[in-house]
Amino acid sequence: MALMAALAAPALLAASAVGIEVANWSAWQVETQRIADLSALAAGQSYASGATVEEAANAGATIAEDNGAVGASTRSWNASSQVLSDGSVTVAYVSGVRSSSDPAFRVTVTTSVPLTIARLITTASDEAITASATGEVESLQAWGGPQPCVAALKTAAQGGTGLTYTGWTTMEAYGCSIRSNAGIDETGSGGWNTQGIYAAGSISIPNWVSDVNNAGQTVTPIANDGTIPDPYANNAAVKAAFTAAANSTGSSIACSNQNCGLPSGAGNGTYNGSYCVGQGTGSVSCTLEPGSYGSFNVTSGGPYYFTLEPGMYYFKGNINLTNYTVTNGSAVTIVTAGTFTGANTFDFTLTAPDPAQAASTGGIAGLALAGNTTGKISVSGNPQVSITGVMYFPNATFSGAGSTTASSSSCFEILAGSISLSGDSGYSGTCPQLGATPFGSTYSSSSLTALVQ
Repeated sequence: MALMAALAAPALLAASAVGIEVANWSAWQVETQRIADLSALAAGQSYASGATVEEAANAGATIAEDNGAVGASTRSWNASSQVLSDGSVTVAYVSGVRSSSDPAFRVTVTTSVPLTIARLITTASDEAITASATGEVESLQAWGGPQPCVAALKTAAQGGTGLTYTGWTTMEAYGCSIRSNAGIDETGSGGWNTQGIYAAGSISIPNWVSDVNNAGQTVTPIANDGTIPDPYANNAAVKAAFTAAANSTGSSIACSNQNCGLPSGAGNGTYNGSYCVGQGTGSVSCTLEPGSYGSFNVTSGGPYYFTLEPGMYYFKGNINLTNYTVTNGSAVTIVTAGTFTGANTFDFTLTAPDPAQAASTGGIAGLALAGNTTGKISVSGNPQVSITGVMYFPNATFSGAGSTTASSSSCFEILAGSISLSGDSGYSGTCPQLGATPFGSTYSSSSLTALVQ
């Protein structure tokens, strides 16, 4: 028994040494992970507070050192790879894990743990314990209040003039609100029937004008209420459509003196299969197919009847429908790189596609008419305008004069840089049912830094 015990003693001693060392390593692993976690959180929180990437990385390294990590006498920052090295600490600026668009900081901490008993069976003097953590800065966005159906998106600092209203009849906004990122100024005598009136600046409405909601209850306008972001600014489909319109190489449609720039009666026209019949006879009817076009101008003669088949229409130039035109389109999105002008005796009925129609025939769900021009979008005279969907011109000034904005009862939103309205106005805020982007009259944004790995 004594001999057996003597023979087994070295192995037992080695096993005990390894067990003690492993237990010690586990304790150090927990401590090293704690340091990495604190460092990653500190870097993310610093960045969320407005620090640069390098400043945030330094903040993370400082917290690591404060909690026991061994730093270098001089830290090094690699601007191209955006990695900070500090002795046993590395802080890297990386893409988020939950969302690749989120900023994040990945921290790696290495701790050297001296070996004690285990040195009896190894020549190594220490064991390297490594831990990593990623702190992701997540953006928390919160919309509030009713959905706006009239929104002036440009701020005063961006040159926006907000919303001006010189109407003489009540501006109807059913189930939706009026929103301006600048001010709101009424100089007419028209009342407001809306779910709310919000502005980043001042609101000037004569005291004899009634402000009520759709149930007839008094609405108190809310001034100095901050701004809201453009709900379509980061919409990939919209941005791609703006680019496609600017790069369009299609033929233009030009109509005057009872003739349009497409062959009369042709089964297949000059572009996209579009064709016109009755040319030169006093009444011209044109069927337009989706695709890319140049400009669209009607300058004289008429009447002209335009039927737009379902799908996406790109126009590189201006759209001018100014003389005896009737335009109808269902499940249609029109995007122009130019301006849009409708005047005098023009009727315009357009319905945006819903998600199923957009997937089937093209177009952007909920979006009826859009463009990124900095020019003027003008609708005037006494036309019949019925748009079911969103009219989106974030950089332009929209001018509606006369009985120009009689809308569909189901959905009509105008989103423009600045908005000037007079005469009859009617809007409805149920466009999210068409797949349009939902948003609110108020907005708040904050950041949360979370450990994600």
